[in-house]
Amino acid sequence: MLRFRRPATTEPSTVQTADDETLMLSAQGGDLDAYNVLVIRHQRAVFNVCYRILGSTAEAEDAAQDTFLKAWQAAKSFKGGVVRPWMFRIVTNRCYDALRSSARHPTDSLSGDEDHLDQDLPDSDELVNPLTQVERRETSVLLQEALDRLSADQRIAVILCDVQRFSYEEASQIIGVPSGTVKSRAFRGRERLRQSLGSDPESRELLAGEGRFSNE
Repeated sequence: MLRFRRPATTEPSTVQTADDETLMLSAQGGDLDAYNVLVIRHQRAVFNVCYRILGSTAEAEDAAQDTFLKAWQAAKSFKGGVVRPWMFRIVTNRCYDALRSSARHPTDSLSGDEDHLDQDLPDSDELVNPLTQVERRETSVLLQEALDRLSADQRIAVILCDVQRFSYEEASQIIGVPSGTVKSRAFRGRERLRQSLGSDPESRELLAGEGRFSNE
């Protein structure tokens, strides 16, 4: 059983307010409290990416849990800098493994999963409007169904660049392919999403004005 030590120099208040890089460097020394703060900060985004890629709440929960375990085990490989891209490389690798092992695109039923679907949409004061909440959830369901039709490479590029708002260069580092390849995958994925969502009148109405997936 693994046992983690807490460095005597790290105070709880310092841990809570430290930046991600400081926390990760502390985690390299076995500081589990520092790592737990990182988990809390990033768990929602990690789950959302896993869910968007895999299309299943159960699989996403397993993948997110595995991601944080692998990140803890791989803490020594962190060389400093921004933690988020480093962690998301572990996320995408874990999801790629899941897709390869199942040898299919995620097509699980969305029934029962809708509570998670609107978590990665931009925050808005309009969420206090119940009708807006319904519309956002319906939009998210339609988006997930369209994402499920993309190839894994296109889906991950779109999720990283358009949902998580990573730059092409950051996504390149996460996926481990040239930035031009990421841009090409994202472009093709956006085109397929537009075709898929645009073919349905309900999708066109719900997505009108969203401004998502523009090929800039």
